[in-house]
Amino acid sequence: MSKRLISLLLAALTAAALCAVSFAHPAWSGDADGNSVINSRDVIAIMKHILGDESELAPTADYNSDGKINSRDVVLVMKYITGAPVLTDSLLEARYGVSEVSFEIPDPATDREVPGSQFGFDPNAADNSAAFNAAAAYLRENPGTKLTLEKGVYDLGGAGVSFSGVKNCVIDGNGSVFMYDESRYFTISACEGLKFENFTIDWDWDVHYLASVVKVIASEKAGVNGAKVTLHFLEDDASYALANNWDSMIQLDPEALVMSGVQRGDFFNVMKSIEDRVLVAPNEMEVTFKYDPPKVGDTLLIRHYNYGPGAFTITAGSNGIVFEDVNIYGLPGEGIIINDGAHHVRMTRMTIGLNPETADKHRISTTADAMHIKETRGYYILEDCDVGYCGDDCLNIHDTVGVVTEFYENEVTVSAANGYPFHVGDTISFRSEIDFTKIDFTAVITAVSVSGSEWTLTLDRDCEDYLAENMIVHDDTYDSGRYIIRNCFFHENRARGVLAGSSDCLIEGCRFYRNQQAAIQICVDIVPETWTEGKGTSNMIIRNNEFDGCGMLHPDETITISAGSGFTQGGTLSGECFTDILISGNTFRNTPGYIIRAKSVKNLTVYGNVIEYPEEAIPGLKDSECARIALLGQYYNDSRIFGNVWKTSAMTPRDFEIAKINPSKISTVTVEKNTVE
Repeated sequence: MSKRLISLLLAALTAAALCAVSFAHPAWSGDADGNSVINSRDVIAIMKHILGDESELAPTADYNSDGKINSRDVVLVMKYITGAPVLTDSLLEARYGVSEVSFEIPDPATDREVPGSQFGFDPNAADNSAAFNAAAAYLRENPGTKLTLEKGVYDLGGAGVSFSGVKNCVIDGNGSVFMYDESRYFTISACEGLKFENFTIDWDWDVHYLASVVKVIASEKAGVNGAKVTLHFLEDDASYALANNWDSMIQLDPEALVMSGVQRGDFFNVMKSIEDRVLVAPNEMEVTFKYDPPKVGDTLLIRHYNYGPGAFTITAGSNGIVFEDVNIYGLPGEGIIINDGAHHVRMTRMTIGLNPETADKHRISTTADAMHIKETRGYYILEDCDVGYCGDDCLNIHDTVGVVTEFYENEVTVSAANGYPFHVGDTISFRSEIDFTKIDFTAVITAVSVSGSEWTLTLDRDCEDYLAENMIVHDDTYDSGRYIIRNCFFHENRARGVLAGSSDCLIEGCRFYRNQQAAIQICVDIVPETWTEGKGTSNMIIRNNEFDGCGMLHPDETITISAGSGFTQGGTLSGECFTDILISGNTFRNTPGYIIRAKSVKNLTVYGNVIEYPEEAIPGLKDSECARIALLGQYYNDSRIFGNVWKTSAMTPRDFEIAKINPSKISTVTVEKNTVE
């Protein structure tokens, strides 16, 4: 840029009315004079600097953070002032109500080391659980110790291993394998600073088969709605499946043998449908279904187990727990469970997936969620992890809520179907079951009585004048928010990639590949006696991720933001359940349905993403939904779709529209500066 042109621009800008865009943020890119306002004064200040003016500029004058203050910054600031989509992360965060989630969870500090042989670890022993428990007791009495095992395969088929009250210790498996054949794993309670590193947890399939891969090769009608089908097993000998429980069946991709990319979902309670099982060849079985039989050509995964305990259960106030280079290759149940007030847990380079040596026939990792976090005090980091092939969500973070069923004086009865969310001494709060507004009433629990999913809570004050049936109740002691998910791979699992049901979240640099349902689901799910999850979310950044072939069931969306209630028309809460969500810099490809569908949102911003329309047909593709954004529910102020790029293909319909918006709410949504190439 010449000095003459700079002088002309200076004159024009000085004469023009100043155009300001202001936010409440401490440091904005392009704010050259440091007055927390970005306008033409900043352009003038940068130009004067280029011309040799020695007046001091704020560090934020360097708009593009390249270490130079030059004409590039002038152009970018001017584009920003005119509304062009050139926002940096700091400006996005300032303007759209979100802020960076940043914290660290360090390794424990140790000053001594002991060998596993000291406690009787023996690769030739039938059960090393007693040795492990002896080591855990030693660590409790000797803070600052590192336990190092000799590399080997250690059977842990007996009692579970309990770590309680351990502080600043490390367990280094040195590349070992811990082999299980019973659902008795590691429990961690009241530990502060405990690291697990360099080992693998695996399952002995010869003792208990977790799941079977079968193909339907024949079928003949049996009864009104049934059929006798012949199943061909991937295993050479299928006799084990005669005695095993068949918990559920799910269709597999016949080539990749994964639980995604197909249209038929789960069929639960299989045993209720089965009338007879007969082995007709070593790896073939005739099975009579009374109803809902599979079809010839279907490839199925029969799950013999679904829900169960975690390989690691972190509970009772533990914090500073670290997993590094730990693999979980198969278990009946979940991989990691964090609950009951635990907080500050980091998982680095962790793999929950298939054992590479047996992946040709063992096609499930954990039979339920790989990672499940609820009723905690937050602070989680997942970095460089590989999570896939699990029988449910890769990662599920939420807090359990309840629904008021009765109340009288200082006593309230609450239905809470899937958790243990209420404790004496905790404060509870309430929200409307219709529009999610917060009720002006809180109380402290003085007594708790539980019967199944029904909780009777005695409070420190009368509640009759404030409560109504079906109100949503939450224990304010728990907040599983504040979590960072960075550079992870979530793939080829049943259900969601990440169920992000808590606030203050950063998901960046991750790859989501062929998750059966939504890659990311942000939700409140209030279905009494079934699921009562989520208290709403705020402050979420989803940026610079890659989404490929996700949401194949139904089809589902790639990112779903939804608030469901069993007490509202259409099952959707009408209030602001989700606020301040930024979805930026992501790439979406091979999606059969919407890339984003949102309801009950305030201040949702979708900016700077690239969306590629599929190049060829994929299962379940819907021309009316594919690669679009859907805002079809209740919407409120400051939702924006701008600066995104849609790349079309030969398959893109002529009438392609980038977004579908509820006509009654269209005035609250800004759609601008998007391009379709």
